[in-house]
Amino acid sequence: MKLLWIDDDWRFNRFRYEQDRISDTGWEVDFAISICEAVDKLNSQSYQALFLDQQFPYDDDSHIDSRQELDIWAGNIIYAWLFSSDSDLENAGASVRGCLERLKNEYPPPHEDNKRLPVLILSSYEKNKNYSSGRGKPVVNHYAKPLDVDDLLLFLSGVEREFD
Repeated sequence: MKLLWIDDDWRFNRFRYEQDRISDTGWEVDFAISICEAVDKLNSQSYQALFLDQQFPYDDDSHIDSRQELDIWAGNIIYAWLFSSDSDLENAGASVRGCLERLKNEYPPPHEDNKRLPVLILSSYEKNKNYSSGRGKPVVNHYAKPLDVDDLLLFLSGVEREFD
């Protein structure tokens, strides 16, 4: 089983313990730290689960000004691209909606297997109401940071049961 974990904190050596514990249960853990890296992975590889932070850069070099609007909406942008749900960005500004359009125009669509990924939103913020489920999209679960690795493992064991 393969997990994609999208979070720019990875580059600061965070989540190594969680990665080791998850790997010990047989999961392969792959990280992405930007929108562009995540989209590249989601359109070229098949995953069985997605951990999604809410705030990270558009590309690997954009952390010079990390408070830009795209960073704050990054998780929503990935979610909207992955599940073809533009409505999840209706409260966003024009630059965010423009970013989604750019992804649709410049990147291949997500790998077919990834279009129904179970999603776990990992955030330091309260539950984000901009993620929706239904209409062919998976149920979205939210976990607050700091993370409890046992909660992550519980989520993944549920995913494993779905594949049995």
